[in-house]
Amino acid sequence: MTIPTTDMATTLVAIVQGGYVLARALQDPQQMGKALRGALALLESIEER
Repeated sequence: MTIPTTDMATTLVAIVQGGYVLARALQDPQQMGKALRGALALLESIEER
């Protein structure tokens, strides 16, 4: 499956924004780290193909 670059960029921005919102709402900075690790895992899975 091919993902257009603009769609991937939008997805990554949404992940980062979501991590920020969760970290603020829950007052837990680890939520941002979880979101970033998920984004990196997504990128790594695409690189492997």
